[in-house]
Amino acid sequence: MWLATLVTAAIISLWAWSVYGDQRASRAAGLPHVTIALTGVSTNVQEWLMADALGYFEKAGVDVTIENYNGSGNALAVSGQVPLVIQGVGGAMKPAIRGIPIRIVYSQQTGDPAGAVTVATYSPFHDLMDLSGRRVGTISAAGSCWGSAALYSDYIVRHGGKPLQVTPYSSPFALSSALNSGQIDAAICTADTLAKNIDAGNMRNLLSPSNPVLTNLAGDAVQVAMWGTRDAVEKNREAIVRAVGAAQAAAQQIPGWSIDFMAKQMSKLPIFLGYSEQDIRLQLEQDKPYASTLGGYISRDQWQRTLDVYKSYALRINLKDDALQYDKLVDASISEDAGRYRDLVLKKIKAQSAINPATKP
Repeated sequence: MWLATLVTAAIISLWAWSVYGDQRASRAAGLPHVTIALTGVSTNVQEWLMADALGYFEKAGVDVTIENYNGSGNALAVSGQVPLVIQGVGGAMKPAIRGIPIRIVYSQQTGDPAGAVTVATYSPFHDLMDLSGRRVGTISAAGSCWGSAALYSDYIVRHGGKPLQVTPYSSPFALSSALNSGQIDAAICTADTLAKNIDAGNMRNLLSPSNPVLTNLAGDAVQVAMWGTRDAVEKNREAIVRAVGAAQAAAQQIPGWSIDFMAKQMSKLPIFLGYSEQDIRLQLEQDKPYASTLGGYISRDQWQRTLDVYKSYALRINLKDDALQYDKLVDASISEDAGRYRDLVLKKIKAQSAINPATKP
């Protein structure tokens, strides 16, 4: 019985990929193409996923492949094997300092989306200072989650507390197990990491996205961004500009979309193969509050504030390095140029809705 079930599931999976591949092939004829790498399956790239699910890329005249490469996404982008990756900004800074020309082209998330603090439901903790000197866990010792833990530890010490005892874990499962078993007192990572545990009632959010501690500490610092090598960005510039325009169009509409609608659309994407609508919905409940409608643009002042915030992130890099200066690392012109494709997509959506109201979410 179990073998038959596995075979059936495999056939369905292959069919889904085949259908999606046929659709992509038919719609991509003659369109410029670009691949965007993810470092994990998550709804925190919601405007890109919705643009894909609703056909906005096609409306902008571009074929986009969004692929999850897990931990290898960074290396593939640095080597130029994929044009772009969406990842914590620290991942772009390190190769830039090593002399690899990197361009950040889109601000994915600002503030501190990796700084959600999760505790056991019946724990005695109620604010960040309650964690003074406590054991906390993150995922890896190099990403944005680790940086958030360092930022919070610095905040606690500056307010008279003791530094956090931070332990990195290899995966969300390992982090969840450590918190459930009492090995750590809190977990610090992206909001959706422990969504299932929160939904099950085993854990709760200690800090929400709107908590003043989060907003005051990180402000509008760029935390997650889309970036690639200078050569890859220039080679694929037209495709990237069009793709960003489509994502901007989706981002503008996210505040008006329900989580149920978004989960239903995302569930059709191959990247969520094996995830139920409920799984996606749980992630979105944690991630949607971080959605931005700013279109990915990074200003010079905002980048300087980003570098100032990162001084507390324990990144072990020289933030004054010339390679990290705005003119060397940030290409804001792509977000600016994308505006015409954003407007084109929105115009097509409006026309489509006028012809067929059923297409309106």
